[in-house]
Amino acid sequence: MYLAANACRIASPAQSLQALTVGSVAYGTVEMGGWRSLASDKGQPSAFSRAGLSIWGSIKPEVVEFGGDSLVSGGNPPTVDTPTVGRDCYPELVRSTMHGGPAFDRDEVGTSYAAPKVTRIAARLQSILPEESCLLYRALIVQSARWPEWSKALSAEDQASLLRRIGFGIPDIESATTNTDFRTTYITHQEQPLGPGDCHIYQVPIPPMLRSPGDDYDIRIDVTLSYAAAPRRTRRTPQGYLAIWLDWISNGKGEPFADFRDRAVKRDTDPPKSPGAIDWTIESRSNWGTIRDIRRNIGTVQTSRGGSRRRAGRRAGGGRLRHTQ
Repeated sequence: MYLAANACRIASPAQSLQALTVGSVAYGTVEMGGWRSLASDKGQPSAFSRAGLSIWGSIKPEVVEFGGDSLVSGGNPPTVDTPTVGRDCYPELVRSTMHGGPAFDRDEVGTSYAAPKVTRIAARLQSILPEESCLLYRALIVQSARWPEWSKALSAEDQASLLRRIGFGIPDIESATTNTDFRTTYITHQEQPLGPGDCHIYQVPIPPMLRSPGDDYDIRIDVTLSYAAAPRRTRRTPQGYLAIWLDWISNGKGEPFADFRDRAVKRDTDPPKSPGAIDWTIESRSNWGTIRDIRRNIGTVQTSRGGSRRRAGRRAGGGRLRHTQ
């Protein structure tokens, strides 16, 4: 696929580690009047979108939204355009009526129309949580993102390719702003400063009703970290570019709290993977996790999902901040 070519990689300024980068995906497919859409399914990357990985292997774009798709003709040579026969694949947009025409229509496509949809979620979060930091808004947007249903059948290798194209998926305004009886999001209140070598440890008690041996549940666990750090002119490595960097780790199943605490605050070396650790999709090392050769802890927004079946015990999570010289 041509999106894997270096010429289609995320470009400046979208590769900024401090920014939330938005890509575009298609509404669906169309084949009519000698034209067909380039995307093969709903949620596939748009023909004009960009793909990662970005600078230093960071995951970009982090999220995507529906920005439409281009169509290709069956001629020789083929033509790539947005003819009216493909209007169902284009986003509904407000138009200028200065020179006539309707007040809104489906006649344009682009990532410029995908990004405002994500901005809408950020605006809703600001209205609900006006005292919170923009870092939290970014975390909740990424936390709410989901891949299309068809991605569940992909192999780990194909999932890695999809991650490069659509990041963590399409964010959902309801998931980002509300809880339900079956989904709960825990957040930290306001900014949580950390000094070099420090960490914050969080414990989430699992209700007894979810740990009953008579029940059978598939429990999905998502963890998202969003932070900011002062950039430096040195750009040879991510540690050189950011004045500080932060990552998060989780405890293993049955791991005593004291052992996890000692492992979390251990300095100067990366903590080893604990016995019985959650099978995270993306890990802090490229040879861990379900999706290989990709690390979650390069950028300033880091997320991963894991899961367990039947019973879940008490979970602890921690973050460590390192100062780079």
